[in-house]
Amino acid sequence: VLIGEPDCGLWSRASRLDPAIKDKMRQRQEAGLASFSSKCVEQDERGDDCLVEQPVGSQLLVHGSIGQVEDLHQAQVDQTTCMCAFGLTDPYSKLPMQKSTKLRGTILLRKSVRACPGCVKHQHLQGKLRNGMHRTAYAAGYTNSFSRCLASDIFDHLAVKHKTAFICLSDE
Repeated sequence: VLIGEPDCGLWSRASRLDPAIKDKMRQRQEAGLASFSSKCVEQDERGDDCLVEQPVGSQLLVHGSIGQVEDLHQAQVDQTTCMCAFGLTDPYSKLPMQKSTKLRGTILLRKSVRACPGCVKHQHLQGKLRNGMHRTAYAAGYTNSFSRCLASDIFDHLAVKHKTAFICLSDE
């Protein structure tokens, strides 16, 4: 399974960069995005899988290269998850951070796709944490809970797809 998490900073609607500078920086990313998209097509043609993750509002989701993942033969409908459902919180205010996220690819996800559990209030993603880190950069990391659920979804998908019983070896 090929997984891509392209940097969405330049593709965010909230980006305050000068449009000309942003376009030049996006052009620098183009080769990597095209390569990832090409690898996704190769995976699909071989019957293998791919998955790309982006925040819901990212313009990268409609970008030519990444947009092509939606058209793969084995593609699933885009799946949306809320990271607050997996315990993403601001480290200082302790408020949940929603970070609605699209997961696009060839794997039907069950455990790693959740709606907001009804949080009364969310921490805004704009701005910086007390330590100077941008909240969006902090929120880009995955919680342990989301990581475990995503790994479990991929494991389950491969087990069904290949009708194989995987054996998990332990160091114990």
